[in-house]
Amino acid sequence: MKKFFVLLLFSLLINSCTTYKDIVLRDTSLLTRHEKRIVHRFLKAVKQHNKRLLFKTLSKQYIQIQYLGTSMSKKQFIDELFCGDDGAGHFYCIPFDKITEIHVKEIYIGRTKTIIFKVEGDGKVIDISLELYKDGFFGGVG
Repeated sequence: MKKFFVLLLFSLLINSCTTYKDIVLRDTSLLTRHEKRIVHRFLKAVKQHNKRLLFKTLSKQYIQIQYLGTSMSKKQFIDELFCGDDGAGHFYCIPFDKITEIHVKEIYIGRTKTIIFKVEGDGKVIDISLELYKDGFFGGVG
């Protein structure tokens, strides 16, 4: 019984060391082709201010929970995707129609894939983070 607990403790230690070791990327090289397509479509939708295309890049579950499951307007739902930190500890939201530039800043690959976007507009520059799933982005991370 004592050996069992020692082995269990050892396996938990090994697992915790490897499970939480995230990979940080500056590009999309380790994403699948499908994931790259979602990221590309998201960037295109934002740059073109195309709400219909933007919705196609979001997880159906996220839309169900955050938009359809609340009394939130479509404008508010979309605008809240673009809220984040300016790097100096200030939290801002940039309205979707005021975004002038967006690009991938970092990608964290760990238990999930989190994409950090740098967003500019309305006189502000912020970082937003979105979790990437098979069917699209899940917003409001962090």
